[in-house]
Amino acid sequence: MTTDERLDRLVERHEALTMTVEILTRDMESLRSSVDRTTLNVERLESNVDRLVTVIESLAGLVERHERRLNRLEGGQ
Repeated sequence: MTTDERLDRLVERHEALTMTVEILTRDMESLRSSVDRTTLNVERLESNVDRLVTVIESLAGLVERHERRLNRLEGGQ
């Protein structure tokens, strides 16, 4: 194999590696964007769950008070 043939092969390999790195870079940017969106969605979900827990706790307190009132009205206590 001549020096020129070797250089041609090296150039081809270099070009292929460059293309691979470019593709991987785009894939990583896309993945990073997806992770950022997922992180934001998880944060929103956590906030919604926190609010839901607060509402459920409030409702549970309301139900307990209502049950105590019903028991008093029924003569249970």
